[in-house]
Amino acid sequence: CYIPLQGGDAAFQRGIPTSRRSSGLAVWMGLRAHGFGAVRDAVRRNIELTRLIETLLGERGFEIIPDGELSVACARWAEGSLDAEACDLLQERIAAEVVAGGEAWFSSMQHDGRKWLRFNMVNLHTREHHVRHLVQIVTQTARRLAGC
Repeated sequence: CYIPLQGGDAAFQRGIPTSRRSSGLAVWMGLRAHGFGAVRDAVRRNIELTRLIETLLGERGFEIIPDGELSVACARWAEGSLDAEACDLLQERIAAEVVAGGEAWFSSMQHDGRKWLRFNMVNLHTREHHVRHLVQIVTQTARRLAGC
């Protein structure tokens, strides 16, 4: 059914009521195609890889937000004698430089008034060697930018 827009009508004002897209359809199709076991295993693997990121970064001098349970890890390079504001700027520089290099993508976020690097593992194809490479790149970048 095509109804041309009139005067100041916005597109959302002209549509079939209750015609929202079905967000649940993609979830249902994934479960139907692969089964609960495959999805469960993929989620578990991503969570395990996330805990590995935390462990490896922690061993290299990063501060980690403790008690992570899902596939998100937050870390902060805090080595050296930087004040809190300079340390926050350093986190943003680390993230920007690594992402600009094109080998990895992650973001930064605010927690408890401080800036943190935020890693979210959701790719089904990510493996341990990818995580180890990411940790190497992030650590090298942090040390170089901090002058260590």
